[in-house]
Amino acid sequence: MDLVEAVTKLGFPSALAVFFVWWTTFQLSKRVDTLCEQINQNTKAVITLATVFAKDRSIDLQEVKKFMGGD
Repeated sequence: MDLVEAVTKLGFPSALAVFFVWWTTFQLSKRVDTLCEQINQNTKAVITLATVFAKDRSIDLQEVKKFMGGD
């Protein structure tokens, strides 16, 4: 097998594999970013819900923070 034949046989599949790895990583990165944004939104919703629940039950939020190990 000469050099041109080796590059032709191994170069194209390697380039294709590198492209697919890059493309998959790029797609995964976008999905991870979306997931992180959704987690942040859910965290805000849980905090809001906990605050409303605590006010409805007349629970001191500072007491809850101490119990949970917060500041």
